[in-house]
Amino acid sequence: MNPMNPSHLWNWSLIGALTLLVLGLAVAEVM
Repeated sequence: MNPMNPSHLWNWSLIGALTLLVLGLAVAEVM
């Protein structure tokens, strides 16, 4: 597993985007 693999970085960026989306929805529910 090469940490500099583009698909690997794309995977983590996608996970980060989904996490931010979920956090945003959670904050919207609380507000």
